[in-house]
Amino acid sequence: MTVTPSAATGTVELYEGATKLGQGTLTDGGTTIAIAAKALAVGTHSLTLKYLGNSSFTASEGSVSVRIVKASSSVSGTAADITWGDAGSVAVTVTPSAATGTVELYEGATKLGQGTLTNGASSVAVAAGALGVGDHSLTLRYLGDGSYSTSQSTVAVKVLKAPTSVSAPDVTLQWAKSSSVAVKVTPSPGGTVELYEGATRLGAATLLGDGTARIALAARSLEVGTHTLTVKFLGSASYLPSQGTVTVTVAKGRSKVGVTLPKSVDAGDRAKIKATVSSVAGDATGKVTILVKEKGGDLTRKLTRTLRNGKVVAKVTVPRSGKYVVKVTYLGDEHTLGDRVSTRLRVG
Repeated sequence: MTVTPSAATGTVELYEGATKLGQGTLTDGGTTIAIAAKALAVGTHSLTLKYLGNSSFTASEGSVSVRIVKASSSVSGTAADITWGDAGSVAVTVTPSAATGTVELYEGATKLGQGTLTNGASSVAVAAGALGVGDHSLTLRYLGDGSYSTSQSTVAVKVLKAPTSVSAPDVTLQWAKSSSVAVKVTPSPGGTVELYEGATRLGAATLLGDGTARIALAARSLEVGTHTLTVKFLGSASYLPSQGTVTVTVAKGRSKVGVTLPKSVDAGDRAKIKATVSSVAGDATGKVTILVKEKGGDLTRKLTRTLRNGKVVAKVTVPRSGKYVVKVTYLGDEHTLGDRVSTRLRVG
């Protein structure tokens, strides 16, 4: 500030209303008066300058306009990776730490959340499912306060696919019968599950809303025995693929032996015995034994025949009269269980 004439000496004081802000000593009619930080609020102020006079010059007053602008700020944030389906957060810092007020988080025009600053820091929560799987560049906005201007920046947030698990209870079925494998994927992600034996795909199914599915097992798709199969969830837009195993046991199919023979034959004649073997698959093969044993005696005849189209025919000579037991036994094959039946033959 300047006092005219420049020969004036002494002190000049600066006031806002009745509040003294500072003073300075004149040198060649000029001086500088320091205003302490934060002594004046943001805005335009009309301050009073008072020259106190000296022995040669009278006191005088003037005014000066002072404009206080908001201080600049900067905002930044960091975020750990978020797993789809989980909530997350963004840690926010505003500089200087004296800044107060609110920070907001946006994806495009969509507001995801906000937080209140404490010592220049805040945490903004990101709701579960608010962001899709992938990389996101979000906008942080500091709204400013009475002393600090607004600012904004971006923060990178990565949302990862959620893990899954696959389970299926063991299955037992008979050869040549169809069945299915009940599959459960946790959580309930939607999508497709597949069933494999080694590299061979046996079937597939679409998951229901509760994460379950049934994969059909076609008849004869697995040989008799115990199989460890692989169940694969192929993954989806938000969930990682996963796999598990299921034990499927294929048991031999049941069979039934039937026999026809004459009610009686004469001693020394040949008895014609016909045997049939039916099975679940209708493809029984292998051997059939026919045992003709005298009841209460020691005469025995035993024959073995090979099935042809599920049938065998045998002719047995019985040399003496009496009552006989005829036992027909099917020995089974790689797919079919054995069976037996007994009947009686009278020889006159």
